[in-house]
Amino acid sequence: MKKSVLALMLVLGCCGIGFAQKSKQATAQEKKDLFQLILKDKNVREALTDLEGGELEGGEKELAKSFSVEKKDLNKDAQPEYLATLDNGFLCGAHANCPRWVFRKTGNGYRLLLTTAGEDLTTQKTLSNKFFDLRSEGSNSAVEYSYSIYKFDGSEYQKTDCFTVNNEKKKPKTTRVQCQEWRFQN
Repeated sequence: MKKSVLALMLVLGCCGIGFAQKSKQATAQEKKDLFQLILKDKNVREALTDLEGGELEGGEKELAKSFSVEKKDLNKDAQPEYLATLDNGFLCGAHANCPRWVFRKTGNGYRLLLTTAGEDLTTQKTLSNKFFDLRSEGSNSAVEYSYSIYKFDGSEYQKTDCFTVNNEKKKPKTTRVQCQEWRFQN
């Protein structure tokens, strides 16, 4: 009896996880709308011009294949924000630091909240102006990576703290560095 109850709990747990993961995915229309927005980004347009110039067959269609969007409620209002990534080697560079955007849906479409690049964009436990802080992290080399903390200023996310971490020795060394502005531009 106990084994069958445990098995049922495992099955239900797996199904629940599956449903939770599905709800985090953007719809095809949301993904299409957001892709059209990032195509207006100056750096994406320049890269696309290079791609269509022979680096990658299919240009825009190839970029679309590497575009992903995750829904995440960043301000606990039960309305998701959209974390978009363009995971294309041509745009990501040697260390896979890919361009990332955060959008919020409004009555008029989508509003850009953040543009950054990195291997990962994660939600922190802390809040600024009712939005979770974000951490963007990316590699600099085989032994060093950088990360930046972004806080919501009431209108958009701003980079507030920046660090490099050197893993060359047994004990990693974290150093605060001056934040540099890096933005894709429309």
